[in-house]
Amino acid sequence: MRPAYLITGGELRDSSPVNFNGENLNISGLGLLFKKFIMVGQVQNRMEENDRKMIKILDQNNEFYFLIGQYFTGNPERIWDLQINSYVIISATLTFKEKNSGQDRNIYAENFREINDLELQYYRLHTMKSLQDRLNIVKKLISSGAKDLSEISVLTKSNYIAEGIYYRIKENLGFDVSRYEALLESFRLSSESSTNEKILGLIKSRGEMSIDEIVKSLENSMTTKEIEDALSSLLNSGEIYETKEHKFRYIA
Repeated sequence: MRPAYLITGGELRDSSPVNFNGENLNISGLGLLFKKFIMVGQVQNRMEENDRKMIKILDQNNEFYFLIGQYFTGNPERIWDLQINSYVIISATLTFKEKNSGQDRNIYAENFREINDLELQYYRLHTMKSLQDRLNIVKKLISSGAKDLSEISVLTKSNYIAEGIYYRIKENLGFDVSRYEALLESFRLSSESSTNEKILGLIKSRGEMSIDEIVKSLENSMTTKEIEDALSSLLNSGEIYETKEHKFRYIA
């Protein structure tokens, strides 16, 4: 059975159905073959329409509706316990069905749980790293000129990843490298901006704070390295300054 990959909303939106070796799967723009996946997002709504329960999840700039039922392993009533604007990690299955006017695309939740700020930071960074790794593999593949499945397997060090990339090459589907480079840069800037704003708001509310005080206040939502990087960024941009007592103050 293929693993459930941690993916971004951009990859999910760009995926299309394929029949690979007799198995109905989906393929992303970077050649990721999958049916099950894992995503981190913010709860926008919980609802019930025509006896079908669903959760509306926001992943960065992409909104998705996760249906509860066919593949769900827990109690469906749990969706009403989710708080609006809370963050969840959700495992799901993406399916396509043929319709007269085209294809009907459905996302079925298998399970979910709310996560705290520190977990959110971890999963977002891990998602970005996974996407960056896939992008690096494709760029390396393009520069090498490898086209055989055996050659691609050596580069990817994973038969599962190699199969999807080989499929895109064989079917002349191409790889939109620039699109995913832009997506990664957007994620990076969004993450930096969110961290900086949180620390700046904390310093403004207290008047001045030492790094130890900031770390203690935010230890449940970010790492010491992230705090140090954000403080350096805020100092360089002139939004805060460091006093002789080695405390940080907001520049009004």
